[in-house]
Order: sequence, then C-alpha cells, then structure tokens
Amino acid sequence: MMADLEKVVKGLEACMDGECAECPYCGTCSDAEDCFDLARDALELLKVQAPHVLTLEEVEDALGTVVWVDRPQVENSSDEYALISGYSCKLGHVDLKFIDGDWGCFTYAWYGETWRCWDKRPFDEQRMAAKWDE
Repeated sequence: MMADLEKVVKGLEACMDGECAECPYCGTCSDAEDCFDLARDALELLKVQAPHVLTLEEVEDALGTVVWVDRPQVENSSDEYALISGYSCKLGHVDLKFIDGDWGCFTYAWYGETWRCWDKRPFDEQRMAAKWDE
C-alpha cells in the first residue's frame, strides 16, 4: 500500500515546527519508531517520483504519453522528449513525434539495446547508472 501523501506532509510539517502533538505518526515523539515510520513513508513517496526506465510493456501502454528517449549513440539524448503517437504491432515498432517536429520509428526488438524510454527526464548520472540490455 502506498504511503499517504497528506499524512507524510502533515507529519513532516509538525516535526519541523516542533509541534509533535500535531504529528499523525506519533503525537509525543516518545517513541523513535514512530519517526522511523514517517521517514520510511516519506522515502517511499520520494522514490516513486524518481525517473525510471519504462519496460517495453509500459511503452506499449503509453499511447499519447510524453516520454524521454534515451539512445546511447546520441549525445544529450536525455533532452529528447517525444510523444508516443502510434504503434504497429504487426511491423513491431513504436512511432514517436519529437518536440522539434521530427518523427522516429523505433523497433521493439531493439528496445533496451539501442533505445529506451524514461517516464521523466533523467539526470545524466541516472542515465549512466541504468543498465542497458546486453
């Protein structure tokens, strides 16, 4: 079950203001375990927000979605975002319309090897750390 954003925000605000009685996690700060629960939930919510490489199945389910296209042979490819505009299952490719107006046709069979999509713009460090299929 996903952490409750409102509860986490209220807990963090209470802790920062020194208003432990207002914290939905503990209310007294007498038990450090309650603070760990708040930290765990906050971390869970932050991790969900981090960019991640989409699986091919996620790409196939993302018609009309903007994605960041990552290609190892293209410098600054994390700046390439595109709209998934169509699929051709019989021909095995995804059609992408880039922000500059160019179109790209990307083959399913090469996903994870010569191209991949991120759900959000990754930092260069994230792109470099994410393994490519071999």
